[in-house]
This record gives sequence, structure tokens and C-alpha cells, in this order.
Amino acid sequence: MDRVARVEAYIKDGSGSLQELLDECVQDGGLEALYCVSRMFEDMYGGDTYNAELKTPPLYTLLAWREQGLRAIVEVARRSPSVKNESFAIEVLCKVAAGENPNLHGRLGPLVNQAVALSVSNIDVQRTARTLLNDLILEMESDDTLAARAGLALMGFGHTQSKAGVELIAAISRRWFAISTLVLKQYEDLISDSADDESAFQRFLEAYPQLLDPLALTVWPQPDLFGFKEPDFVIQRTDGTYLVVEIECPSKKLLTAVGQLSSPAGHAEFQALEYKRHLMEKIADVRIHFPEFKEPDCLVVVGLERDLNTKQRDALHMINRGRNHVRIVGFDWLLERAKTIASNVTQHSAEVKKNLRIV
Repeated sequence: MDRVARVEAYIKDGSGSLQELLDECVQDGGLEALYCVSRMFEDMYGGDTYNAELKTPPLYTLLAWREQGLRAIVEVARRSPSVKNESFAIEVLCKVAAGENPNLHGRLGPLVNQAVALSVSNIDVQRTARTLLNDLILEMESDDTLAARAGLALMGFGHTQSKAGVELIAAISRRWFAISTLVLKQYEDLISDSADDESAFQRFLEAYPQLLDPLALTVWPQPDLFGFKEPDFVIQRTDGTYLVVEIECPSKKLLTAVGQLSSPAGHAEFQALEYKRHLMEKIADVRIHFPEFKEPDCLVVVGLERDLNTKQRDALHMINRGRNHVRIVGFDWLLERAKTIASNVTQHSAEVKKNLRIV
């Protein structure tokens, strides 16, 4: 009987030795062996209440494959998003990111233990675990789902002063500031496939307003301002400031060939400033609906900056420098900013450089 068949027999009725199967797979180290271990982790074993005892040994054995094993764990959580699969994945990713070697109280043999320990101690593996953890947290459908999975993962850390818990809290905090790679890919595809469909971008940015401003707290899409004006978005940031947003289409030009604002960009800027003026004229009434409203910034989004040549880029920079509380950008600028923020919050911490002295 080949290895895959023996794995399926073990899953079906417990035939054979789990430890021997895991040892054999780790010794092999190939992709089929990785699949076999992943399969033993993914299966729910008939929904047995105590299936955690069957799932956790192969789960931790996957770490022997280092980055490949971590990705296999996340793929299981995405492909079969049960409570246990997702919470186990979060738990393991947190522990590896923290550099903590799992203790399964003798349920893994010496061969597997050694391979897992070497993997967990590797800095690159720890970084990959942190990145995958943040992506998995970002992809959670709702905060309620995340809270349930995170709660179970925290229980798995036990009552020790585990740094894994710190990794989890940090990942949850980052959920508020970053946008998942899946959403960024969808936005990039939208730019490529629907560049002339403004309504599609209105809907997408309504669903993911952090693309418009990473500090977006409350968003009003196309609010009716006294039956006279309808900006595309009014956004209240977490610091209490406001932003008025006017969008056009990626297919429209941002600048002319000589480096001046195109007609669509100039019109969008005019509209944004008109909305701002109108809001400030009626600020007492506005504050009934927009809490503690104050003079807003304006963001105009039109065209694509990647279509600009060097002189046009310099011209756009000078145009923005000459504006007060107004910024004019391309749709791809929103994408690149979101990618930078996501990369920063999911992979890096702030670098502190002490004792700088300039003479």
C-alpha cells in the first residue's frame, strides 16, 4: 500500500501508527509527503469532539517544511475554514512568529521534534509566519469570526507568558490599518479591467474605504448635501479630521502633455472645493450629521500616475505643492500607498536609531 493510501486508511479508521507516518514523511521531505501531512491536519475525522488530538501532531509536523509547511497550514485554513482549522492555524503562526517551539508532550518523535525545532528557530521562517498570520487575520470575514478564532488560539497559548499572544494582539491591531493582499489584487484587476467604469470604483471604495484614507473611521458615500451637492465620499478620520473625496475614472487623463491638469482632473478639483465651501457655509447644520465637523481636506482621484512621463510627474508634484489641503492623485497611487502600508505593518516594526548627532 503506498503512502497516500496508508494516510487515507489512517484517517478513515485509525489504521497504522501516526508517529511512524509522520516520521516517514519528514524523512522524505518531498511534496507528496507534505501533501500527506497536510491531509492529516485538514481532515475533521468525522467531526469527533476530540479530533484536536488527531489534528495537532500533523499540524505541527508541517513546520518541518519551513515556509512551505506554513503556507500549507494557511491553505488548509482557507480551503476548509472550520473553527478548529482557522484557530489552529492562527495559534501555530503566532507561536512560530514568536520563535516558540511547540510542546506536544511526546506526541511527536525525536526526528520530527528536531526538524520542527530547527524550523522554528529560523529567522526567515519566523518572518514568513508573521506575514501569513497578518494576511490570515486581514482576510477574516468579520470581527465576530476573528474574535472567536482568536479566543481559541489564546487558550492554546496556555497560562505561560507567551510572546505568541503579543503576536496575535499585534496582528489584530494591524487589521485596522492594512488591506489584505486579496483586496489589493481585486483593486488592481479593477483598474485593468474596468478603467472606464466610475460606478464600479465607487462601489469598491465604499467597501474598502481605507484605500482612500488609512485612518478612515466613518464614511458617507455620496451624501446629499441639502439637496444641492453630492460628493463621492465624506470621510471622518480616527483623529477627528475630515476628508472630501471626488473620483473620476482611471481611463481619464490626469495631466495634459504639457503638464497641466486635464479637463476631468480640473473639473473634479473644482467640485471637491465646491463641496468643501458648501459644507463650511452651513457648518452648524453640517455638525448635526458630521460630528465635530471642521474644515476638511480634499482628495481628487483621477487617471493613472504610471501613465505620466518624468516631466509630467514633476509637474504633478509642483501642482500638489501649490495646493492647500488639496491633493490630486491617480488611482494607482492609492494602490501603491496601500501596498506600502500593508508591507510596513505586516512585516516590519519601527527602527529606532539612538544617539544621532549632526555637527
